[in-house]
Amino acid sequence: MVLRRLSIVLAAAASLAASALPSVADNFPSRPVTIIAPWPPGAGVDTMARILQTKFSEALGQPVVIENKPGSAGNIGAATALRAAPDGYTLMLTVNATVVMNPFLYKSFPFDPAKDMVGISRLTETYMALAVPASSPIKSIPDLVAEAKKQPGKLSYGSAGHGSGHHIAGETLNKVAGVEIQHVPFVGTAAAVTNVVGGHVSMTYATLPTIVSFVENGQLRIIGMAEDTRVKSMPNVPTIAETVPGVSTSTWYGLFAPAGTPKPVIDRLYKAVRFALDDPDTQKKLEKAGFTLVGSTPEELDARVKRDLAYWGKTIPGVGIEPR
Repeated sequence: MVLRRLSIVLAAAASLAASALPSVADNFPSRPVTIIAPWPPGAGVDTMARILQTKFSEALGQPVVIENKPGSAGNIGAATALRAAPDGYTLMLTVNATVVMNPFLYKSFPFDPAKDMVGISRLTETYMALAVPASSPIKSIPDLVAEAKKQPGKLSYGSAGHGSGHHIAGETLNKVAGVEIQHVPFVGTAAAVTNVVGGHVSMTYATLPTIVSFVENGQLRIIGMAEDTRVKSMPNVPTIAETVPGVSTSTWYGLFAPAGTPKPVIDRLYKAVRFALDDPDTQKKLEKAGFTLVGSTPEELDARVKRDLAYWGKTIPGVGIEPR
């Protein structure tokens, strides 16, 4: 009887002590949070992170540090972020290609998107464009196809790297149109755009945030969008698929944490993201940079990753890009 009473007292004391302790979310964050952007400065990922940075930091009450860690089409930075302690202090902001396309493009992929990460929010979407120098005689997709057939292998297109959405779009056009436009991979879109402007590459696929300023200042011209339908803000720009069916890719940006990060911490981070995305000034900056706001829940992002892995797992082999 005495032992039973003692066990009841001890259990009650433990329960009281536990209820008195602050939750994980109450203590988080108590120091700066790092967002690893696995692409170089000037890329869409970097632009997205820096637009989000100020209000995200304000919502968390701690500094938010953006760390660019490019290489291997985002694989190096992503692997670094996802191997960090699952405590919410190291996150990854990346374009979808890193986590749903790359697994099917590299023989030795450094992480498992289905097991090694957890979503916080699908932040934004943007659009993929095919752009040429403003001085180029190629003014449309029909012009491009005709020129590529006339001189096989002479034209080239830049991409953000092997396996990027840009690369997939380019190889899809090659296969469906029956042309040979040489792929020139770069470490990030910014480098590809610079080389097109400099006349070293014939054209490049790029998301709007990385080329909008070059289009506005007259250095580049968009000849087609790699989307299913025309972009509402650019109704006069045709899709590539209007001439070459099937050349379409989706581009979105998501914020992730390492698997095992406590749910209260994920919820706290999601609330901070919502605070940042709901800010009118942040929304204006996103729109000006060419992003479309999404702001999904963690559960919605996890579901999207699962769905996209299934889609690209079937689509990429059909394009003919061999894992390397």
